[in-house]
Amino acid sequence: MRAILLFGFLLFFASPSLSDDVVRVKGSTIAYRGEILRNDERGVTMKLAPRGELKEFAREQIERIDTRYPAAMDAGRTALSKGDFADAVPNLRSALREETRPWAQDQIKGLLLKALDGQGDVEGAADVFVELAPNRSDAGIMAYAPFRWVKEAAPADHRRAAARAWLLHNEEPVVRLLAANWLLETDAAQAKSALERLATDPDSRVRPIARAMLLRERLLKNAKSISKDDLAEFRSEVEKLPNAVRVGPQYVLALAYEANGDPIDAALAFLYVPFVTGGPPDVQADALDRASKACLKAGLKNDAAKLDAELRKRFPSAKRPASK
Repeated sequence: MRAILLFGFLLFFASPSLSDDVVRVKGSTIAYRGEILRNDERGVTMKLAPRGELKEFAREQIERIDTRYPAAMDAGRTALSKGDFADAVPNLRSALREETRPWAQDQIKGLLLKALDGQGDVEGAADVFVELAPNRSDAGIMAYAPFRWVKEAAPADHRRAAARAWLLHNEEPVVRLLAANWLLETDAAQAKSALERLATDPDSRVRPIARAMLLRERLLKNAKSISKDDLAEFRSEVEKLPNAVRVGPQYVLALAYEANGDPIDAALAFLYVPFVTGGPPDVQADALDRASKACLKAGLKNDAAKLDAELRKRFPSAKRPASK
């Protein structure tokens, strides 16, 4: 009987569900052990071992978190850090199948979204973005949302069908923002109506992007309708945005300078995308291409050649649509 009791006692304290995770806080040697229940941009909720009481840690309190992830996640993260998206994507998908903790799944989805974005997989990135959006309130997710900033052909029928379903049935503002963006060419009235509402949404990630999309449409219809005062006001707003949210608005700001015949300001604004904010490869490549052309218009031939070389080096397979 004693042996049975001792065995049960040891099992209780060795239980992986209550002792595998460790949170170390700044300025302390104490290590809190237990089971992490929540781990996001706000902080961590842990069920402490051995008694199971809950403890909250704000993100700024935390020095380090020790926990176990699937080996495929580490492999995917390593591949992603090297820009090897072709290797990162299958590893991260494998890790997502293995991982059962919801908060850890969200972390893997965040990495997968970045990898799919880097790979140029619009449908895959959209699927992950829509799944992840309800659980992420930070700005970081917006850098890899598959918005259409570089206008080419209208989205395929199946993409428009998905967007219509999101607009009709999904209440998440960031998902509705993506839906309206995809429908601007084919369901213009419905998309613009949605964007006008989103331009006043309480979500600070959504408002500036919706406004930038509406400004992009005004540029396409009549660039002269945007006054210098409008442009100065928009620039002031864009410059206050975190980089993850700033990608699209910065690109539209550059388009406005380009349309107004200010090649130097346009080049500088375009260059901010590939060299500061980052963002989807097609946006970065088009911004570099337009910056090079703006330098040519300004008579800066050497700068134009350097930027063109940078474009070919960083995005060798990128399409180069003629700047308008």
